[in-house]
Amino acid sequence: MNAEETEDQKLMREALAVLASQFPDQYWRERDEKGEFPQEYFDSLAIQGWFNLNVPSEYNGAGLGLSDVSITIHELSKRLGKSAGDIVMAICVFAIQTIKTYANDSLKHSLLPELGMG
Repeated sequence: MNAEETEDQKLMREALAVLASQFPDQYWRERDEKGEFPQEYFDSLAIQGWFNLNVPSEYNGAGLGLSDVSITIHELSKRLGKSAGDIVMAICVFAIQTIKTYANDSLKHSLLPELGMG
């Protein structure tokens, strides 16, 4: 088993660093103080395709695996805090991965593209 990151995975980390730089600590403090969901952050993830990582290509996804999702969660959590990574985990792992693994083709067809778009 090769544990070294690919060039694409290194580029993912760089892109995630750029995304994270758009949401400084003050953004998260304000959301926390107001008890608000970080909608702008969520929308940015969706627009840039970060929820689409492990959606199979036949459902218009990137067709990547959990290693890439894990890198994404790690990078965002490291830079922005646990809740930033939890949002990706909720969509990509708890929703998409579960549907990919256990749902019938009809549900996959209707849910995976929509979840991948956020």
